[in-house]
Amino acid sequence: MIYNRRLATANIGVAIAAFGIATFMALMQSLSRASLDLPWRSAKMYYLSVTGHGVLMALVFTTFFIMALGVAFTTSALDRPLKWPKVGWVAFWIAVLGTAMTTWAILWGKATVLYTFYPPLQAHWAFYVGATLLVVGSWVWGAVVIATYLAWKKDNPGKPVPLAVYGILTTIIVWYLATVAVASEMLFLLIPWSLGLKETVVSINRVSKTVKGGKRFSFGILVVVGDMKGKVGCGLGKSKDIQFAIQKGAAKARKSMIHFALINDTIPHETIGVFGAGRVWMKPAAPGTGVIAGSAWFG
Repeated sequence: MIYNRRLATANIGVAIAAFGIATFMALMQSLSRASLDLPWRSAKMYYLSVTGHGVLMALVFTTFFIMALGVAFTTSALDRPLKWPKVGWVAFWIAVLGTAMTTWAILWGKATVLYTFYPPLQAHWAFYVGATLLVVGSWVWGAVVIATYLAWKKDNPGKPVPLAVYGILTTIIVWYLATVAVASEMLFLLIPWSLGLKETVVSINRVSKTVKGGKRFSFGILVVVGDMKGKVGCGLGKSKDIQFAIQKGAAKARKSMIHFALINDTIPHETIGVFGAGRVWMKPAAPGTGVIAGSAWFG
């Protein structure tokens, strides 16, 4: 049980530290808005303090505080240690790493995007990766608490669940439902965007498959992902839903990215690509021109 108390104390310690930094950020935010002649008073300082206060208070403090209560309430109310204590520590350190990355991006002025971090405001990639790790750490923590509850339920069939544990389990379920969309936005939109990757849908084809009950229709979408600096990849995504097909194609494109040498934003010399019976001739583009190609190339 001492092992579990240390884990709960570590989580509550990070929560209190985040609360303290967020309180200081709130003071900085107030002074930035006040009509005082301060040497560091600026719009940049104001938005930095708004972002820092919001992220640390609304996300970091809340997450670690709930994780601390979850460990303490579960082990105390069920009168048993966590089933996977080492995994609980892994969850803690994942969340700490994410918090450190996010805090660094904020305090160094690379993530003045407010605590909602919605586009078109763009932050450093470390901000988005850190926020994702914070969420992933909380997911692992939730799995540890649920596993502990299931082990207790197996040993105590028919015994009512303590109210504190019931509340924690409800919080975990709601948290999972609420953060799945956030993590998806981070992984598939914000992180690639912050790394300079741009997605382009090249073609959308409707395909059908004949089965015993009739025809099943779906979409095949070709997506190209690149950073406009020589890194590019392509992928084909298939799904009944267009958005899912685009996400699958973009994910495959990011996994298959290769690097091309560029000189003055174009290829360095003429080349001929051969695939089967097809041949594609490419030559460096003149300044101010884009891609000049026939329909067969784009098709």
